[in-house]
Amino acid sequence: CVAFGHSRYHLPLMPILMIYAAALLVNWRKVGSKWRSWRFAAAGIVCLALALSWGLDLLAEAGRF
Repeated sequence: CVAFGHSRYHLPLMPILMIYAAALLVNWRKVGSKWRSWRFAAAGIVCLALALSWGLDLLAEAGRF
């Protein structure tokens, strides 16, 4: 998470996260059957936190221009 917080790492990390998001959309039925697992919940929380932090960083950077 420390590496993700620095803006120079957003460019290489976001395409990887988008690939995982696309895999989720394609395989949503398989993934949906596992939603009751604590590991699924933990992974979802981490992904949501990373996406929110990236979005907030985008808003902060947009305010500079």
